[in-house]
Amino acid sequence: MAFSEKGAVQASINYYRAGYQGLWGQKPGSKPGTQLPVGIIWGEADQYLINELAEPPEALATDTSIMFLPKVSLLYQSFEDVSWL
Repeated sequence: MAFSEKGAVQASINYYRAGYQGLWGQKPGSKPGTQLPVGIIWGEADQYLINELAEPPEALATDTSIMFLPKVSLLYQSFEDVSWL
């Protein structure tokens, strides 16, 4: 388990503290989002999330590629049998 690692719980708490304190914001004068290519792997079989949510807003990522996987939910990483990929 991830939380069994020494310092994992403290790191998780610090992550959310930084967000609450506004430390996730953009630096003055910088462009929002990323200019780097972004690859997204999206499972189409999720019963709660629609496929349109896979596309990030243009202001956050301008160079995106999305691979839709029709037979899996968003928890595809936990499947051991990936022979259908």
